[in-house]
Amino acid sequence: MSKLLKSKYNNSGDRCVDACLSYGELRYLDNEGQPINIEVPEDKYEEAIIDFTERKKEGLVSNSIDPIKVLKKGSFTYNQVKNIANLNKIKGLRVFEIDGSIELEHTLGVSGSIEYALAIWNGDSKEVALEKAIIRAIKIHGVNFVKSLKLDEKYESIYDKVAKLGSIAENQLYTIKYCKIQDEIYSNIVDMRINLKRGSDIAIGSIGSLIGFILVQLFTNFGKLLNNIFIHVGISIFIMILFYILSIKLVKAISYNYIKNTNGSIIDMFNDELEYYSYNNLLTEDENNIIVENITKGEISKLIVEIKGSVNKKISINKVISKETEFILESRRNIFLPNDNEIKEITESLIKKYFNKVNV
Repeated sequence: MSKLLKSKYNNSGDRCVDACLSYGELRYLDNEGQPINIEVPEDKYEEAIIDFTERKKEGLVSNSIDPIKVLKKGSFTYNQVKNIANLNKIKGLRVFEIDGSIELEHTLGVSGSIEYALAIWNGDSKEVALEKAIIRAIKIHGVNFVKSLKLDEKYESIYDKVAKLGSIAENQLYTIKYCKIQDEIYSNIVDMRINLKRGSDIAIGSIGSLIGFILVQLFTNFGKLLNNIFIHVGISIFIMILFYILSIKLVKAISYNYIKNTNGSIIDMFNDELEYYSYNNLLTEDENNIIVENITKGEISKLIVEIKGSVNKKISINKVISKETEFILESRRNIFLPNDNEIKEITESLIKKYFNKVNV
């Protein structure tokens, strides 16, 4: 059963096609001589279809073969899968260094297997993770996935509905959660870089109070226009307190905007790198949250100081990010993929769950 659905992840579309063909004919057929679905990387799919079509036009591939029916677009890119495989956390997922190809001989295929692992790493139970993996596999291979399982019950009459199962439960599946430093990091940086101490607050506030006192005297002609010394004193004290507070807030606001403007490009670069690492390593939401929490305001502030005059700021940024992501990736638990019987059981359960079990 597990040999019916193939996964051929290569670093180019033409190599994906090469892996599927033998002397112009399909390399993989089922017991009835029908083409077997081949899953290829998401980012190489269009290239593979074009290459396959061009070979047909040149007479290098049999005209009877429809690449759309044979090649199935995976849910993850070549680099994403390669990074996961290089961690050696999913048993059976291997990278062949000689040509960079990635293979996994398993019923769930590459996308389904990675979906299973991601769900586990995000804290789901094995049963929930397997449900998601099966839904992902159905999204990739459609009813052919269900047919390949040779289920204990017959579901031919609802195969058209089963094909829609992937879209019905799509919201449950893994989606990219870009890791990004929270907006308040700017405030944290200001606190770390400027961090007006109490003595500075008093000095700035005192200057503001003095300015307020002078303005009151000028506008009231030193109290003569009010004709009441108590009112004059009250207004003077009120304005002095108001200017004390406002002057401190104004200086902090100016400092904040200055820091944000002068360091904004560095923060944007940092966020871009975080998103890149998050995307290429398929970090889960829980993992992203841990990384953001671990990257302290002190680290960012120190980083900004270090790289302001640096020729290659990207290297310094990568050093901080790689340290955090490496810890997360290494802490991922080893994944042993479910066996065929478990997959059959959960698949039948899903069919009954969504379609109330149709007897045929």
